[in-house]
Amino acid sequence: MPNENKAATMPSGIRFDADKGTYRVDYIRMRDGHRIHVYRSGIPTLKEALRLKEELFLQRLEEYRRKKRNVLCFGDFYDRYVDYRSLHVRQSSLVQARAVKNKLFLPYLAMPTSTVLSSSYLKSFYDVIILDETLSCPWKNRIIGVLRNMVSVAFKWKMLSSEEYQEGMAVLENVPERAKFHERIIWSEEEERRFLRVIEEDSHHVMFLLFMELGARISEFLALRWEDFDPKSGTIVIRHQLLNNSQKTFVVSDVLKTKESYRSCRIRKEVKEALSSYHKAAQESPYLFPNPHNPKQPFSKAMFRKFFEEYMKRAKVRRVTPHAIRHAKATKLLRACRNMLEVKAVARYMGHSASVLMDIYSHSETTTIDSVLSRVRS
Repeated sequence: MPNENKAATMPSGIRFDADKGTYRVDYIRMRDGHRIHVYRSGIPTLKEALRLKEELFLQRLEEYRRKKRNVLCFGDFYDRYVDYRSLHVRQSSLVQARAVKNKLFLPYLAMPTSTVLSSSYLKSFYDVIILDETLSCPWKNRIIGVLRNMVSVAFKWKMLSSEEYQEGMAVLENVPERAKFHERIIWSEEEERRFLRVIEEDSHHVMFLLFMELGARISEFLALRWEDFDPKSGTIVIRHQLLNNSQKTFVVSDVLKTKESYRSCRIRKEVKEALSSYHKAAQESPYLFPNPHNPKQPFSKAMFRKFFEEYMKRAKVRRVTPHAIRHAKATKLLRACRNMLEVKAVARYMGHSASVLMDIYSHSETTTIDSVLSRVRS
């Protein structure tokens, strides 16, 4: 009876276990937007239980305050970011991050992280970088790379929404014009054959063969699933993109870069047959090209670029970026066009409007204008 009276008079959130003669603290906390039941049992005295309840209450109050002031101020975020990155990158990358902080962010350390990394603020930072004549193009690209990584980490830590993440990355997508030299290089058919010829592993051969056939963005290509491939008609539907990808985490979104990016692409017969044969021998995975360490994840962007560089060196072809393959595909398709209707069809295939395709993804050469002039003069 005394124990029952003792249990009845306990403060809320504290229970007395009559069988064991100990106390238990029950508490509900919010973490990452979810309600979590936190409890501690086996507490010997009521005084200790009250102290622990107060501690849990203060933790919850601090979480609420952080949420109220938009999770973290940018100074706290940067400190956590450097600690996190120190486990994954070289020391030189951290030196670059500190240089970016000292150059751009010192007046903004007390502001909320989501405000500092919003698209409007990033646009102002980007303009400062581009207009700075004291910076070389490689250094401008390094600073832009640090900004991209900060936005990715903030999204991973749920400080930015998916829409805010995509808006921020869109602002930082462009690089100084001179740094796009390698995207203007168009491989010849012989260079493409040499590149594919040095790839010995079947899965990699099919992967790069399809990549060159589609001319898709890397984020769209690596997010392709088997349900997007129709072996009968030989079409691939592009409707997802890989936003964030590492060895442990990945985010696949159904929100693409533009409304024109949702498209269906028909592939050549030989590419379709190679992909179908690869499908029969492929390991069980929802993705066309899964991560070799974890089939439930897509092939990572870092690994894709690593193998692309390696095979390019082996083939001894002109150095280009993976995105240059997209430019090359668009340019070759446009060369074959005879009227504007065909240009619009190519634009749909590439996932762009015709005007953007003509301005950005097509590169004319001297031989092109010479052929046009010869037809006009004849």
